[in-house]
Amino acid sequence: MGERLLKCSTSTDVEATTEPSQNEPDDLEQQVFPKKQKKVEEYTCIFENKSAYGHSYRSILVQGLDCSLPVADIRSALRKHFGSCGHILSVFVPTECKTGSLLGCALIKYYHPNDEKKALALDGSFLGGMQLGVVKNNTGSSSDFFPNFKGCERCVLTQRKYLHDQFIATRGGRMMAKPPNWILAKWGLALTEEVEAEKQS
Repeated sequence: MGERLLKCSTSTDVEATTEPSQNEPDDLEQQVFPKKQKKVEEYTCIFENKSAYGHSYRSILVQGLDCSLPVADIRSALRKHFGSCGHILSVFVPTECKTGSLLGCALIKYYHPNDEKKALALDGSFLGGMQLGVVKNNTGSSSDFFPNFKGCERCVLTQRKYLHDQFIATRGGRMMAKPPNWILAKWGLALTEEVEAEKQS
């Protein structure tokens, strides 16, 4: 009986001494082969720009732009080309989220509906050697504004967050979060935040 107890006690001692050595290879593997962390892509989603919203009314879609030019130059050229038609509130030149490549189109928002009609008459005109296609923007979804737009994984969530924030800010649509551009223009505050940003860029 005593021998059996001794054998049991020695066997447990052996197991206790062997357990740490069994864990050592795992610790060494973690030191030698650390786990690789996934790299997070750094880019700006187009819908993180507030200028991407609010183009469903009094807006025209201009296609056929020269994609080799900087965005600031395109905006400036469009303002000169379409400025004779009326008061322009904003010019938005969309780009792809991840690559930043131009889509070859732009959205121009006018103060008065009659100005929009005048701008449609410039369909087929030339700007910098490129023939423009000018149509009325009748789309209801932001992602449909831009032809051939691929977008990114954050597009849908970013738009939902924006709509949610607007819903909260307007208390469910019962009040204005901010006076619309046409009111600002009527009050003599014609230069909106978008226009000032364009001039600074």
